[in-house]
Amino acid sequence: MELLYYTVSEAAKLLRTTPNTIRVKIREGKIPTHPLEGYPLIPKEFIDNWDIDHDKETFKERKLRHKNEKLLKEVQDLKTIIKSMVRIGMEIDL
Repeated sequence: MELLYYTVSEAAKLLRTTPNTIRVKIREGKIPTHPLEGYPLIPKEFIDNWDIDHDKETFKERKLRHKNEKLLKEVQDLKTIIKSMVRIGMEIDL
């Protein structure tokens, strides 16, 4: 069974830092947690997506930025399709 969450100690080892640094980042809101019996558990998704710019934005901000980037790409793709349709003379009903 694959782990979905890591303890503070496990996360510290994986991120090559100290458990105290992880606790500070949790208090700052830069690392999300799910408490279980009073102990913070860190989502595997967060550890998998850890990047060098982790200190510049919170996990929620990073998720929103990724979602925004995906939506902007979809809009660009739609613009390209519409331009192609107009170029070949197809009628567009918006």
